[in-house]
Order: sequence, then structure tokens, then C-alpha cells
Amino acid sequence: TGVMDINKTLVYYKKSDGHCGMAIHYGTKTDAGCRTLIIPKQLISLFKKQKQASGKLSDTVFVDGVNGFIFITREQTPHRQDTINRALKRIIRSANDEVADDDAETPLLPMVSSHKLRKTFATNCCAEGIPLETTKQLLGHKDISVTANVYVQARRDILADASRKLELAMYRQGMITDDTNEQLTNK
Repeated sequence: TGVMDINKTLVYYKKSDGHCGMAIHYGTKTDAGCRTLIIPKQLISLFKKQKQASGKLSDTVFVDGVNGFIFITREQTPHRQDTINRALKRIIRSANDEVADDDAETPLLPMVSSHKLRKTFATNCCAEGIPLETTKQLLGHKDISVTANVYVQARRDILADASRKLELAMYRQGMITDDTNEQLTNK
């Protein structure tokens, strides 16, 4: 395992010539955003491969004196969120077009954004039983209600599983019988 400190924010702004400028903000949107993450070995390995793929370029790209970016563009700048979102959209559209059925009403893959991937991460943490407080810290939220209300969207399979467990518990306690269960399912 390894450690990653989140303590800076890459900020984008529009320059007077209309081009996009970048600056480093020391800190994050909230104090809770500054955090240390424990990184699995597999992810460290992927980061190292990406950095090797970028070659020495990643060490030559500086923004306000900071370098060592893992993901950089051909133009030797760090990737921007809107660029990543456009790439995700293009990849998903292409994948859906390749497998499209003329009669299909819904696409195989839904559209996602980098922000939606954060929501998916939080939902998966919930599905795996990771405590809400831990998920809050991983995401860098100041208030746990943001994590609970906005990000942790229970998936249908989690709800269905909870419903089955509740039904089984009620059956074991005699609150419902096979006849009651049959009546409920026939409604």
C-alpha cells in the first residue's frame, strides 16, 4: 500500500486572451477535503505505468512550481475535468453504437461524468459495508449528511436484498406465513 496526500487544488480560469489558465490553490474547497488516502498496491502500479507512459514529460510540466502530474495531455498540461468528461462521453457513445440493436430503446452503457464516478464510488462503499464516516473521509466531505443524502444512492439490488432479509426475518418470527406471503405476491 501507499499514501496519497490531497492538499492542493488545480484551479482553471479564463485568461484575458480567452485561453484557459491554470493555478495551484494550496488547500481544498473545505478543510475536510485535505486528507490522506491509503492507496492499494494495484493502483500504485497503474499510476507508475501511466507516469512511465508520459515519460519525462510529467516532470517537466509545472503549474505554479508544482510538477509530477500523473495524467497530462499531448500539449503538456494536466487534464481538465471537462476534457475527461468529453472523453468519457465519446467512449460510451462509441461502445453503445458498436452494440446497438435497432430495437433497443435504452443504451447499453449510461452516460457518466467524473462526478458521477464519485457517486458510484460512494454507492459501492455503502454496498460493501464501509462505514458512512469512512466514506465521508475518503470523499473529503465536511458534513456527513452530504455523503448520506447526495452520494450514497442505494442500488436496487441492495434494496431487494434488504427486502428479502426483512421478509425472511418476519417469516421466522411468525409475523407472516406462507399463506400471507402468497396473498402479498398475488396482489
